[in-house]
Amino acid sequence: LQLLVVSFRIRNDHAMANKTLATLKGLNPLNHFPAFEEYFMNSTASAKSAFIAGIRNELVAETYLELAAWYYRIGLLKEVQVVLSLAPANAEVLHWIAFLENRTGAPTATASLTRALNSSVELVFPFRPESAEVFEWAIGATQSWKPRYLLGLIFWNRNQLTRAQELFSSLGNSPDFAPFYAARAELIHATRLADLQKAAVLDPKQWRYGKLLAQHHIQEKDLSNALQVATDYSKRFSTDFRIRLLLAKIQLLNKNYIACSETLDKTNVLPFEGSTEGRVLYHEAWIMQAIEKIRANKYADALKMIAKASAWPANLGVGKPYDADIDWRMENYLEGLCYEGMKDKVKAKAKWEEVIISQHKTFGANDLITAWGFKKTGQPEKGDVLLRRWMSSEPKNASAVWCLEAYRNDVHATVPAEDESGRVLQAIYLLNR
Repeated sequence: LQLLVVSFRIRNDHAMANKTLATLKGLNPLNHFPAFEEYFMNSTASAKSAFIAGIRNELVAETYLELAAWYYRIGLLKEVQVVLSLAPANAEVLHWIAFLENRTGAPTATASLTRALNSSVELVFPFRPESAEVFEWAIGATQSWKPRYLLGLIFWNRNQLTRAQELFSSLGNSPDFAPFYAARAELIHATRLADLQKAAVLDPKQWRYGKLLAQHHIQEKDLSNALQVATDYSKRFSTDFRIRLLLAKIQLLNKNYIACSETLDKTNVLPFEGSTEGRVLYHEAWIMQAIEKIRANKYADALKMIAKASAWPANLGVGKPYDADIDWRMENYLEGLCYEGMKDKVKAKAKWEEVIISQHKTFGANDLITAWGFKKTGQPEKGDVLLRRWMSSEPKNASAVWCLEAYRNDVHATVPAEDESGRVLQAIYLLNR
């Protein structure tokens, strides 16, 4: 229908063009093409205003570019120029304008390209193949890094990673734009550390680069530098819960559980969907402190810490589920160990029985806790059966294999899953040995 409209308009059959436009509007009232065609045919101020006013989405320039790309594909350069003359002047739009002026021999092409190169590329994310042609032309006309960076984003979006990496690598350290280095750090691992450090230096007011840099150190097992970066950024962005959660995580990974708890106590997490990280860190920090107390035979202190671990502090951004939906096996098992150490066999057995009667629909790492509960109540074969059932149902699950080995006291040095359950279960395993 859009092609029909254009065909009728080019033949000056405005009656049929308008009739077809009416059909289009009925089919898709949110399509911006009819409003633009009405403006292009009539060139009135009211039609122009109606077209512009109809575009109210985020990243407004993308709507103009999408319409311009459609006209470009069918070879109507004048329409492309008119669309883009009305668009917000971001870097991609301005490169298009310069490209079209060059194609049509306009004397202003050089000045327009200079304007495009002087514009900011912040929040400009080209992905259309039509824009690739534009940036290829600009690369041949200038030594600026910007069209190379923007073209690299298109290749990246198209999963042509080798070409994207070549373009990003060719820019060296010439861009003075921090997001470029953060992007290249994601695209090219070999220069990730240097690129993240460069981004952090270029934009010290942006917390994200500190977060990325600390996370990189975590991935590289460099917890000392991770802690240094997170501590620095936590001081500079003292009210940003994302940085403070990262600091708490690194403190926990460094086994500084008291510092982790103190950091979380002073952090207010803005609730959002799936915001469980704060409570997960809080739980592990207190459980690990409890395990340290059990190891030191300080059972009364351990019980207090287990009680703390069972809480759901409101400042950590997640509400407490119904009790029936909470898996209490870990807490109950550790409390049983405490009572066992305090020579209270009745309370210890009661806690372990709570562990084994807990019903769960799916297998998981805490089934090792259940198995240990069976062993503590004199039913070791039931624990073995439970874990063998899990491993049989998921033979490639490394955690299932590890849990069965741990139950049989034939465990590897490190747990395969580096998460809360894995770290805590390994610590409890060492208590049981």
